[in-house]
Amino acid sequence: MIVDDIEKATGRPLPIAYRKLLEFIDDFQDVEGGDDYSDPTSRRSWFFWGRKRLGETVRISGAADRPAWRVLASFVEIDRKYRHRTHAPSDSGPIDYDRLSRSVAIATDEGDYLYLDVIDDFSLWEYWHDSGEVRKLSDSFDQWAASMVRV
Repeated sequence: MIVDDIEKATGRPLPIAYRKLLEFIDDFQDVEGGDDYSDPTSRRSWFFWGRKRLGETVRISGAADRPAWRVLASFVEIDRKYRHRTHAPSDSGPIDYDRLSRSVAIATDEGDYLYLDVIDDFSLWEYWHDSGEVRKLSDSFDQWAASMVRV
């Protein structure tokens, strides 16, 4: 099972609210959530992957094939080769690429990714594929999940 594989690879159990969400996702599910709970205009629709999609092989030119949940490791591989960076720019300060490589991608929107930061107690972040920048959305998936709406 992919959830067991992810937890074994990260050495930690996935957040309870995320595991519960996976119970309702067959293949994929559009979910709206925001980083400013009081402002509905900050909401963004994310294409959440079900268990099957989390384990599907993702091929990105210039990087090794990986399961979808590890797609950020592919972007890190490319950034190291071609942008010669050692970290991802962030409004929270630079995020080391080793940390980003260990993250768990869980959803996508127009090529950007929503991910759980294993090092930061599964806080919730977004990765912008065009710039390689990241931004923290919430201290925990459970906190963010309280604002989400299944579409």
